[in-house]
Amino acid sequence: MIKSILTKTKKNTFGIVKEKVISPTVKKLSRHSLKSRLSFLKLLKARKGRFQFLTQMYADTINKMIKEKLISPEDVPPLLAQTDTSKFLLDFSYGEVRLIPRSWEGLPKLDETMDLILARSQPDSDQVIRLRKLLTDSEFTPLEFNEFQKYFVRFPESDEEWKILKEYLSFATAMRQKHQMRALAELPKLFYPEDSGKYIDKFKKLRNSIDKFELKQIKKQEKKALKKGLKGDEAKAFAKKQAKEMTAVYSNMKYACRSTKPTPESKYAAKRTSSFFMAMGISATAGTYAYANWDKDKTEFDWYGKLGHDLAWKFIFQYGYNAIMTDQAATFLKKMVSLHIFYTPADYIEAAMYELEFGEENSFIKEEYERIVELRKKEDPEFIKEYNAAMNSLNNEYFPEQIKKFISEVMRGKVEVEKNEFDEILSLEEISAGELEDDEMQERLMEAITQKIYNENSGSIKLGSHTMDRYIFVRSYDMLDVPKSLLMGLWIYRTMCMGGLNMKAAITQASIIYTLDQIIGKYIYYQIRRDIINM
Repeated sequence: MIKSILTKTKKNTFGIVKEKVISPTVKKLSRHSLKSRLSFLKLLKARKGRFQFLTQMYADTINKMIKEKLISPEDVPPLLAQTDTSKFLLDFSYGEVRLIPRSWEGLPKLDETMDLILARSQPDSDQVIRLRKLLTDSEFTPLEFNEFQKYFVRFPESDEEWKILKEYLSFATAMRQKHQMRALAELPKLFYPEDSGKYIDKFKKLRNSIDKFELKQIKKQEKKALKKGLKGDEAKAFAKKQAKEMTAVYSNMKYACRSTKPTPESKYAAKRTSSFFMAMGISATAGTYAYANWDKDKTEFDWYGKLGHDLAWKFIFQYGYNAIMTDQAATFLKKMVSLHIFYTPADYIEAAMYELEFGEENSFIKEEYERIVELRKKEDPEFIKEYNAAMNSLNNEYFPEQIKKFISEVMRGKVEVEKNEFDEILSLEEISAGELEDDEMQERLMEAITQKIYNENSGSIKLGSHTMDRYIFVRSYDMLDVPKSLLMGLWIYRTMCMGGLNMKAAITQASIIYTLDQIIGKYIYYQIRRDIINM
């Protein structure tokens, strides 16, 4: 299915494995000797084969045992020998065992990167320590380390330059790999205000927005300081201190929320946004459905049954939407394509379920058939009108049949599509009650009644069945709704992610955005749906 949903499911699976399998196993191993623990890991290594899932379990088990101090880091290297899969290697240079792409093999890690940089420069020990810490905090991959060491031309010469370098690395690592490599290639221009580049200019613009935020906070905090009774330099010192702390948080969120890699801030925002969308989406669906259909008969089960159907499927659609929308690694286009891939089969299943739940029942069709037969038995002249109206429904050529006819004409020359023609009756004597009860005639008349009821209950779109009517309408509507809802979702996601300084205000703002979108969007949806497919 969709990669985003599968990724989310895969993460949940690993979580269950850690909780139900790895944790209890490690707990049992704590009662055994070091020799027994290492023997167990060697056995696990032999049994896992080259499967990625089992290799990940093996790595997680080692990491858990290191964390619980059941084995030491010195015990790990022998356990990783010949443990690679076809696409991944097990690596221990990050302080924990990780699966890394085979393409990283041979590229420099942190120590090699520092060696390459120090081989062509002569910094003092303090600069070396600061750079090592900076690179450690950056959590670069070998690919990124390699690019960094190629374009790192000089050490920062002041605290301000160190700050700029730190922020630029946060800015660069937030991007997708292709753009990240290009941003790192502009490192030689970083400390020179007169130099410009595509990514350097974007970085400067971002820093300016952070500086403006700080100035705004200083003014705001000065007013608070005056209200507290502080004056002069004391008030200014208080304001600068408070503004600096708030700006540090704001700056961190600004970079973290833009990141295409999972960060604690983005994970928290994704979780909150998903919960927000689920709660608001179901509430909005119920409210807008009730408003758009309030004039219909609410004493009938169908009114509530259709509401329940929409709510149940809203939950399913919302789950898929949340998984795709909060995938930071995906581009906007990829998310939009993924949503269409998800909705295409899901919409058809939903439409088919709707037909199954609320389509015309066979008992009603049988009842209508018996009513027409009874009219003939009573020799009621109304029979002629009812019979002709029902049978004439079989002559309707719906759009799919028109397409079939067109393709036949194009591919094989003029080929007529068989029609359900019938001879219109003008008097009761032309057909007897006995003929109507013939099995073949009964089947044909019931088919005609079914088609007649469909025609009477359909909207302006008629494709031959309620399932196709609903499916084509929803898919057509989605062509405009998907990009709109994705833009709205990303706006709310960014709002929630940046809400660390004032989550209450962020939720309020997100609620206003969502409510306005749903009031307009859902109301239009239900009105158009009612007019076009009468559902």
